[in-house]
Amino acid sequence: MIKQRRSVAAMATLALCSAGLAIVVASRNDLATGPLGVPVHAADVPCVNSRPDEVGRTEPANDAYLDDGVIDWALADPSEADLDGALISAGLEEAARSPTLLSLLIARHGRLVVERYFHGATATQSRNLHSATKSILGVVTGAAIDEGFLPTLGTPIGDLVVEAAGTEVGDVTLEQLLSMSGGLATGLNEANLVRDVAGRPLSATAGSRWEYSDASSELVALALERAVPGGLCRYTHRLLGPLGITVDHWHLNEGGDVTGRAYAFLTPRELARFGQLVLQRGEWNGEQLIPTDWFDTMLMPRFDIDGGPYRGPGACVGGEARRAYGLHWRIFEVAGRPAWTAAGYGGQFLVVIPSLDLVMVATHDTFHDAVMPVQRHLSPHDFLDSFVVPGMVDVPTDAAACGHDLVVAQADGDEPRVLAPHPADDFLAEWSPDGSRIAFVSGRDLNAELYTVDRDGSHLERLTFDWASDILPRWSPQGNRMAFLSDRDAASFGSRIDSDVHVLDLASGVVQRVSQGDGDASGFAWSPDGERIVFVRSSARDGLGPLWMVDADGGEPSMLHPGPVGWPSWSPDGTTLAVYTGLGTDPRAPLEIGLLDVASGAVTALGTGADRPTWTGDGTYVVTSIETAAGFATLLFNARSGEQTILAVQPSGRPSPDGAWFLYAERTKDLGVLPGSVSP
Repeated sequence: MIKQRRSVAAMATLALCSAGLAIVVASRNDLATGPLGVPVHAADVPCVNSRPDEVGRTEPANDAYLDDGVIDWALADPSEADLDGALISAGLEEAARSPTLLSLLIARHGRLVVERYFHGATATQSRNLHSATKSILGVVTGAAIDEGFLPTLGTPIGDLVVEAAGTEVGDVTLEQLLSMSGGLATGLNEANLVRDVAGRPLSATAGSRWEYSDASSELVALALERAVPGGLCRYTHRLLGPLGITVDHWHLNEGGDVTGRAYAFLTPRELARFGQLVLQRGEWNGEQLIPTDWFDTMLMPRFDIDGGPYRGPGACVGGEARRAYGLHWRIFEVAGRPAWTAAGYGGQFLVVIPSLDLVMVATHDTFHDAVMPVQRHLSPHDFLDSFVVPGMVDVPTDAAACGHDLVVAQADGDEPRVLAPHPADDFLAEWSPDGSRIAFVSGRDLNAELYTVDRDGSHLERLTFDWASDILPRWSPQGNRMAFLSDRDAASFGSRIDSDVHVLDLASGVVQRVSQGDGDASGFAWSPDGERIVFVRSSARDGLGPLWMVDADGGEPSMLHPGPVGWPSWSPDGTTLAVYTGLGTDPRAPLEIGLLDVASGAVTALGTGADRPTWTGDGTYVVTSIETAAGFATLLFNARSGEQTILAVQPSGRPSPDGAWFLYAERTKDLGVLPGSVSP
């Protein structure tokens, strides 16, 4: 049997000796519970299509059902799959810091080499895939077309859902719905789905651009529900049954139809097995369950997720690898290789990388959204990039990665050296006051954390370990403390308004939050004596807002200026702050810069620049930049007279305190990377 029954599952304890991990399979008598503590039993028959409000739970999306057993799967040590077990174990240790991660599985060459559960999750818990459900729809649609239950992809949805006939939506094709290019906005009224969606004008010409749309998935699901024998859930259950997958639960929407955007429930092993079917292009145990050519169709990139037409693999936008969309599947890149990805809200991921013969699953808890204010899920692509692909002994790993490395070089450009691969940019790096060390932000350990390193690349040290977004490190003038922005104490889920200024004592490692109040603490700066910090508290996207001052220990907060201002920089004598005062109209220098008197709060306009203002060491000039025909040049404002001086084009980046070295971000593959080994 492919799937063990409860009597076996009740006793089973599977050992993954390869990773030094144990998988405990829960007894069938152990009951998962919904948010109100109501036991949620596994179904004795597939497809319990309950409406969310029928079972008396307020958050049915977060239920966990218990399956009767686990899918049999051949196990292997990572080394047997040409993987580095020690590197993967380090990655699992890092992943365990995530407060919401529930499972992480990796299969390679058809064998399960990693299976770890976190925070009380077990192999038998079946959870909501959220929008990863959409990718199941993509596969099922191909089977339904092959079996003749649906016509071609070019069929208008009005021919399949009669209520949509004769409307703008009715002319949108099945292919356009599956590729999220139908021109349907994402919002929907579940109780009157077809009438609501069909009655709207399209937001864009169908087929012209990508726009994520739950309504598109609901229409595809409704077409399948009416076309396939037994309805969508039972048809899917029959289709995936040979894999050992039991579709026990698939919730209905308020209109009484099986949802297409979310609410299919699978265990992590079932999701991984589904990924294995995709990897094998529909073939299972010698039987072609879904036509091979459907996977060519489904996984062909049609649009970039930034909305435009697909522009090819390996291209970068804003330092990130191109992210494309096929038919209800995302096509990302890992180490320059296509990674077919099913992704759901809150961190439900299935990643299939055909060139590596690999499947990965990561699932996360969404029940605790209300008490875990920031959605901090692990990125499976980052895990693979950092802890799996580098240890593959049978695969070349020299594909050009997308992103920028942090590079230090002499001011004349000589002796460039990569300090850290793929930080966001040099804006997130800072020289120590004496110029001997550099603080920077990196996701090398799966999350935005703070690091320091000597200028020559030695003595790499990790400073934060909290699984929060820690950014913008700023040394105190004495070099003994580090201020930074972090959302570790966020107060609102799903909001960008959640960062505060924190101060880290570099000797003790103690972190203290020093800013309080509503809004997002954005730009901040130390006073020259290191006793105070000024920061902007903003609710606006431009980061401008009131300017506050607080003691370095968080005491004596006071408003210096009602704003809006941004990105303060303290003069060396402590009397004046250079600040943004607004957005200008000159595209070469779009930021209005002013001088704020600390004693009076008065602001004097200075001019416009293209970069946040800083000061020369003697306090004579405010330094920014301006775009010229030859590139960006340094722009100096005399702080007394306002006179402007444009210097010759300078190296972009951040100069060391003595001006002899520059930090800059560059997409660099031919410089020596210093990986470093960091532990808490």
